[in-house]
Amino acid sequence: MDAAIVGPASVTLLSPVDEKFGVRVRRRIELAPDKPVMTITTAYEKTAGPPVEIAVWVITQLKDPLLAGAPLAGPSGTGAEFVLQSGSRPAGLNVADGILSLTRDPRQNHKIGMRAATLVWVGAAELLRIDSAIVPGAPYTDDGCNAEIYTNADPLPYVELEMLGPLARLADGGKIEHSSTYALERRTGIDAALEIGRILKR
Repeated sequence: MDAAIVGPASVTLLSPVDEKFGVRVRRRIELAPDKPVMTITTAYEKTAGPPVEIAVWVITQLKDPLLAGAPLAGPSGTGAEFVLQSGSRPAGLNVADGILSLTRDPRQNHKIGMRAATLVWVGAAELLRIDSAIVPGAPYTDDGCNAEIYTNADPLPYVELEMLGPLARLADGGKIEHSSTYALERRTGIDAALEIGRILKR
């Protein structure tokens, strides 16, 4: 990062200008004053060079969950409920009642893409919910998927929950931005799949 700007309720991080794309990243991190909620707004600012087609892409890396999931918001760009973006279909992938859920495969990396405005990570004692709006009618990369779940094989047991903004053509002086909200809470039940359903009902 080139600079950090500290405000009364936020921190803004500025990156150097990327030499290939001529784009600078501006990321604002805000914490709610009275609850465990964080909002991250990422902006791409075009400062030099020819126009580029680009999308905000935010990757959240987390420890191995009991389960990760998402409520499907409609078919992907391929017309399917989800897209296998790497690897074969994992044994721990399930779709029921409009909710996709996935466990980490310790033997092989996997990446699943989908249309979803929410991703959920379920740990042993806590839940993390990530909300990021889908822009109706906007184009998305990766077969029209705006949300992705990546699971890493052993010996590095982690997952990535990824949210994407729509594709946009940026010329010099242009700017796009996209926000994600993170809400953390303690679990109240035993079954991880039921916990995902519970948190999505609110």
